Amino acid sequence: MTTPATLPASVRPTAPDRLRSLYRSPQPYTSLYLPCGEFADSDPYAAFAQHRGQLTEQGASVDALDALDARLRLPVPDDFGGWALFAADDGSTAVDFAPEGPSTPIMTVGALPMAAPMIEWDQWRVPHVTVSFGAETAEVVLFVPGSEPSLTPLPVDPTAAAKVLRTIATTHQLRLVAIVDEGGDTQGLVDRLRGIVPPRTNVVLLEIDSPATLDDIADETVRYVADVVARDTVRTIEDYRFLQASGHAVEGGDAAFSALASGRGHALLVHDDPNDSARASFGDEPTAVSADYGHFPHVARRADVAIWSAILQGFDVRVIPTTSATGPAENIAVTLVDDDSVDLL
Repeated sequence: MTTPATLPASVRPTAPDRLRSLYRSPQPYTSLYLPCGEFADSDPYAAFAQHRGQLTEQGASVDALDALDARLRLPVPDDFGGWALFAADDGSTAVDFAPEGPSTPIMTVGALPMAAPMIEWDQWRVPHVTVSFGAETAEVVLFVPGSEPSLTPLPVDPTAAAKVLRTIATTHQLRLVAIVDEGGDTQGLVDRLRGIVPPRTNVVLLEIDSPATLDDIADETVRYVADVVARDTVRTIEDYRFLQASGHAVEGGDAAFSALASGRGHALLVHDDPNDSARASFGDEPTAVSADYGHFPHVARRADVAIWSAILQGFDVRVIPTTSATGPAENIAVTLVDDDSVDLL
C-alpha cells in the first residue's frame, strides 16, 4: 500500500515548482481538492460535475473547467486517497496526488490557487528507507525525493549492513531508517546504526508480528514518518521563536506582509484554514502585497497571497497547524535575513 512514507510523488515536480509554473498563467484559478480512490465516499468526477455550475458562477472559465473535466476523466493511480487539481483561466493545469485527501471535496475559484494543502503534502515526503533484515537475505528500499523507490540487497552481517546503511543515510540525508525483523540480528543492526548515522536520522525497529505484510510495514512506517513531520514542525516553530527574540522574525498579518513586501524574508510559516475569510491584496510583483485587501488591485485569500509572494521570492514555506499560544499570532510569521529586521516589528 502506498502511504505518505512510501509515496513516490517526488519524481514529479515539488509543490513550489508546480505553483511557480501555474502562477505564470492568467487568473482566476480554479482549485479542487477531492477524495479519490477505493475508500472515497464519492466519485471525484461526479463531485466536480455536480458543482460545475457553482464554479462557473464563482468566475471559473469554460477553458479551465473543460481542462479539469478532461483531467478528472483519467484513471487515478493506485493507492491514492487525495487528488489536487488546479486550472488557470486559459486552461493550464497542475495536479498532485496524496495518500489521504479531504473528508469532503474542496472547490474554490480565486485570484490565486489554494496552495497550502499541496505544500503540506510535500512535507510528508520524507527521505527514508525500509530494511527487511533476515538471517539469510536482507534488502533495503530507498524512498528519496527526486527519484523512484529503489531496492538494493544488504549484507546479512549487522556490522557490514550498518556500514552500507550509514553511507546511504549520509548520502541521501535520510530522516528515518525503519527496520523489519525477518529473522536476522535486527537488534544488533539497530545498535550499530544508532551510533554512526547522522544525528537527524531516526533508527527504529518496527513492531510488527511475523510474517509482516506490505500493508503492515507501510502502516507502521507511516506512523514514524508522521513523527518526523511533527518534529520538523515543532523545530520550525522553535527556531522562529528564537529568531523573533533577536528581531529576526515577525508575526501577525500586518508585520508578516510588511516583511514579504520588504523582500528581506527567508521563510514563511503559515496555517491555512479553508474556511478562513481573511483576504489580502497583491499586485504584479511578488513584493507588491499588503494585508490591507484594498491596497493593490488583486484580492485573494490571505494565506494564498502570502504563499504566492514567498514562493516567487524563493522563500522556504512551512505549513503549520493552528498552534494557539505556541505559534505565531494570526497563524502567520516570516523569518528575516538581515540585521535591520527589527524595523518591521
